Amino acid sequence: MPKPVTAVFAAVTLLLSLASSPPAFAQGDPFAWFEQFFRPQQPSHVAKPRPEFHRTAPREHLSRPRSSYPAAERAARLPTERAGEKAIAKEPGKPDVAPSFFVAVLGDSLGQMLAQGLSEAFENRPEVAILRKAKENSGLVRDDFFDWTKATQDLLASGEKIDYAVMLIGSNDRQTLHDANGGYEPGTPEWQAAYTQRIETIAGMFRDKKIPLIWVGFQS
Repeated sequence: MPKPVTAVFAAVTLLLSLASSPPAFAQGDPFAWFEQFFRPQQPSHVAKPRPEFHRTAPREHLSRPRSSYPAAERAARLPTERAGEKAIAKEPGKPDVAPSFFVAVLGDSLGQMLAQGLSEAFENRPEVAILRKAKENSGLVRDDFFDWTKATQDLLASGEKIDYAVMLIGSNDRQTLHDANGGYEPGTPEWQAAYTQRIETIAGMFRDKKIPLIWVGFQS
């Protein structure tokens, strides 16, 4: 049979089948026969694919903003969520305490170690703040390297709150001391007098400001 005749015969056959089908089929999709006519035939055992449903991504943890949120909503949520995380991280029932008592620690490398020790000793006392003012390799003898008399004067003039001061110095002072009158070798009466005068000058500055000073001594 020629191909045009075959096509017409198939079309007539399909129309006849539509005419004998239930009315609901024709009313539901009157052009379905057209699609079925030109659609390649599939084996009867192949199931019709189900319509594809796009599932939404699973919800993430509340602390992470979802990409579907608008930018303004994400910006509004972030501070609250981060604040909640910080609240969980903090130890419950332990409010923040601002320092109210300040201890200034001055000196050389020994003074630095003393400041570290005091910080560890008062780590459970947040109201006590340790102010680390020590200078490594410094001393009272070599004021050309670091002048502790001037440094103390500048510290007290800065207005920084100091309730107590601690001084530990001397590990670098076993050397010649120079002043306006000359140089003095360690252990001589002149050296001891000049060294004592520098201690008295620094102590007097704290005394004038009514700040208690503890001068920590040691033997070398």
